[in-house]
Amino acid sequence: MACSLALLIALACGAPVHAEKLPLARDGARDSAIYNGQQNMPVRLYGVAQKWARDCTRGGARDCVRLADAFSTGLGDLKASTRVAAGYYLAACEHGAAGACATYAGLAFGGSLPLPKPGPALKSARNGCEMGSRDACAWLGVAHFRGEGVAKDVARAEDLWRDSCTGVGDEGCRFLANHLETVADTAAERASVRELYGEFCQSAVPWACLGAARMDGFDRSGSLDLLRRGCMEGEGDKLKVCAAYGARLVRLGDAESVDLGEGFLNSACTAGLADSCYAIGHHGFSRNARLGDVTPGEAGYYLRRACDFDHAAGCHELARAYLAERMREAGPEQRMAVVMLMLKGCRLGHRPSCDWARANNAEAQRGAILAQMVDPSLPAAEQLARAVELADSGAYEKARNTVALLMEEQYEEAEWLLGNWFLTGKTGIVPPNERNAVILIENAAKVGHVEAAKWMGMAHWYGQHGVKQDRKIGLNYMKIAARFGDEEATLILRSMLAEPERQRRAERARQMAEAAKQQRSIFSGWLAALSSRSWSSSTRTGISASQRSANASWQRHQTRMDNLYFNQRMDYLTGRSTACNYSNPYC
Repeated sequence: MACSLALLIALACGAPVHAEKLPLARDGARDSAIYNGQQNMPVRLYGVAQKWARDCTRGGARDCVRLADAFSTGLGDLKASTRVAAGYYLAACEHGAAGACATYAGLAFGGSLPLPKPGPALKSARNGCEMGSRDACAWLGVAHFRGEGVAKDVARAEDLWRDSCTGVGDEGCRFLANHLETVADTAAERASVRELYGEFCQSAVPWACLGAARMDGFDRSGSLDLLRRGCMEGEGDKLKVCAAYGARLVRLGDAESVDLGEGFLNSACTAGLADSCYAIGHHGFSRNARLGDVTPGEAGYYLRRACDFDHAAGCHELARAYLAERMREAGPEQRMAVVMLMLKGCRLGHRPSCDWARANNAEAQRGAILAQMVDPSLPAAEQLARAVELADSGAYEKARNTVALLMEEQYEEAEWLLGNWFLTGKTGIVPPNERNAVILIENAAKVGHVEAAKWMGMAHWYGQHGVKQDRKIGLNYMKIAARFGDEEATLILRSMLAEPERQRRAERARQMAEAAKQQRSIFSGWLAALSSRSWSSSTRTGISASQRSANASWQRHQTRMDNLYFNQRMDYLTGRSTACNYSNPYC
């Protein structure tokens, strides 16, 4: 609101409003490095970021924070990097920015910046706390609670959290409420914690609304409104509350709610929340799935991700999907996968999985299964890596069985791999088949596989590999790849976007050159006519020999000037010159 008011005042007073300059590659680049408490991180600085870095090195805490924020989000042409951003937050902290101390401590203690030793994070939390940052004091409390770098002291942690919990949004309030919820033994204690959550949820604080809904029970009718408020009205970290809101929405009976819920769950699963992967996978096999977009094949994909995150129920549900032939008719590979997935679910403590494994003598089947395929209970990426090694070593059937199963689960890396094998053929696996290759690679691209999206973008742009040329589609695929921060895709996309302007300039240059050629042809014809005419030196013409010489000199001068003007225009059109004089008839 303050920014909007400032803008209105500036406009009303006629003052110019300038947007902050972005760090862009076209403005130059310089390589540098920044220490983040663990290692020196190489960094490429573009444009104005070079000045920010110089000022940061000279003690400008504000410029350090500006750089840190820029690398956090990938501002301009800077490549987003939490590790690089952490280095500049640390530098800002050392230059006296208390808020930067809190941010650095939060990255380290919060898990976004794993450090081998807690020393730098602990020092930042202490310094920030001493400089008056409440959030830094809250993270110092986390260090005491966990005993990281200091002796474990829960009472000290609680004191720090209480002292730093003074208003909406303070981290100390979140840590205190979550801690008190876990240690509340009596109904009165639980009611007190619930009251704390409710107080902050009134201001739509995401963690508070999530906590209130959790204590009430996510399935209670009132919880839906709490989750909605935290997700739709709150600010800050809303990942978990929106994931919980999505899980509720997909169980409602209308298409609009299901569609919105699927979106929240997909985003949360992509961010690494195993519960959300399980929830959307389970939903994909439910009756409500017909109201949304999740297919049975995609449900298998989400359950695979949940299982890869060691979500026991996700492994069990994926096995049941194979048993019930929800994705396709069960063959030998599917039946073997069921056994290994149930065994993994049991290892993770899932009782129904253990019951099935005992009833079906699953452990005794392990050896025979592993002789025929890579362990299907391993994370998909590890399975695929082993399948590539097997294919290269000549164990074709085992590799083929593994890739085929992952394909069934719509794992995009498997589709990309098999698509590449089809492009050139893979001995013992598949013969060359460009049509199959394009289908598989396109499937991977549509779900955000960066390399596949780039491949499809170039194929459509140039009309390669049997793909019809369609530059609009090619551009859209390249946008998908660039959206994930791929540098090559970003550069290619920039070139693609500039292509229409290049074509317009080239066509204009061609038209101007043609027009100039015609003008020169007319002028040359006129000169030829003049030179071929018989002139008399009689008094009828009134032209003396000296005048004829002057006329010839003037004609030569005009021809030279015409050539000069024409060449000047061509230099301007081709970029060799940036000026074209207004007196030039070709300009």
